[in-house]
Amino acid sequence: MKLVLVRESRFCGMLGFACLVSLLLRSWCRVMFYVGHFFAAGSDPPKRAAFDRLWQYEHVRRV
Repeated sequence: MKLVLVRESRFCGMLGFACLVSLLLRSWCRVMFYVGHFFAAGSDPPKRAAFDRLWQYEHVRRV
């Protein structure tokens, strides 16, 4: 059980670090877009294309 907790906390730590760095570089939306892209579309080409088309909307880039 402890191994699972360590593994998951490492993932959360890396994601938190990436978000912190992206805040400093003012590219927060871009990083979170790709994280959402990975979890929502995976490796399915039609889903990936549909998700990529969302970037054209201003509110998507700001959220």
